[in-house]
Amino acid sequence: PRRAVSVARAVRHRPAVNARGADGGDRFERILVVCTRQLGDVLLTTPLIRAARERWPAATIDVLGFGGTLGMLRGNPDVGELIEVPAGSGWIASRRLLARLWRRYDLALIAQYSDRAHLYGFAAARRRSGQVTRDAKSWWKRALLMHEVPMDLTQSHAVVQKLRLLEPWGLPTGAVLVAPPPAQPARTDGLWRHTCFEAFVRAPDGEAYVEINLAPSGEWAAYRFD
Repeated sequence: PRRAVSVARAVRHRPAVNARGADGGDRFERILVVCTRQLGDVLLTTPLIRAARERWPAATIDVLGFGGTLGMLRGNPDVGELIEVPAGSGWIASRRLLARLWRRYDLALIAQYSDRAHLYGFAAARRRSGQVTRDAKSWWKRALLMHEVPMDLTQSHAVVQKLRLLEPWGLPTGAVLVAPPPAQPARTDGLWRHTCFEAFVRAPDGEAYVEINLAPSGEWAAYRFD
C-alpha cells in the first residue's frame, strides 16, 4: 500500500542548504540509505528510498538499520539488500561492519544524525548527504558531508527532512509512503530483543503464565512459564 502526499509547498520557500561538490548530473550505481533508529523511522524513510529509486532507476539501493527494524522493508521493490546492525552491538562488531562497508557505495544517504550513522555513511561512500544538528560538537559530521540537512525545532515533517537529502539532485514533487507488504504470520524466537508488542496472561488463581510476542512484520511467538 502507498500513501502519496505533496511536499512541494513544504520545501518551495526553503533556501538551498550547503551542497559542497554537488552536481545535478551525477549518476550513482550503488546507494546506501542509513536509518539506524526504530520501526517508525524506517517507515518514514520509505519516501526517500522511493524518490531515490525514481531519480536513479538503475541503481542498487541498500538499507542499513538496527536488527529487528528492517522487516517492513522485505518485499519492498525499491530495496536491494537489508544490512542489519545487531541490537546492542559494541564497537568491535561495528569495526567489522565498517570494514565490510568500506567504499562499497557511490552515495550514502544518512537519514539520521547520530554519530554511528555518520560513521557508517563515511565508511560506505565517498559522497555523502546527511541529516545533522547545528550544535558545535557535530562539526566533524558537517565536515564529512557534501550536502547537509540541518536539524532544528523549526524543521518540517520528518518525511520532508529526509527527502531534502536529495536536494542537490532535485527534490521530488510528492512523497510516497510505502507500507510493508502483507506477510504470512510465522513463529519467530527473539522478538522481545527488538521491537514487539508483549502480552502476559495468567489465570487469577495460578502462578503459571503465557508470554505472547507480536511484531508488525507478522512474526509472533508464545511461551509458557510454569
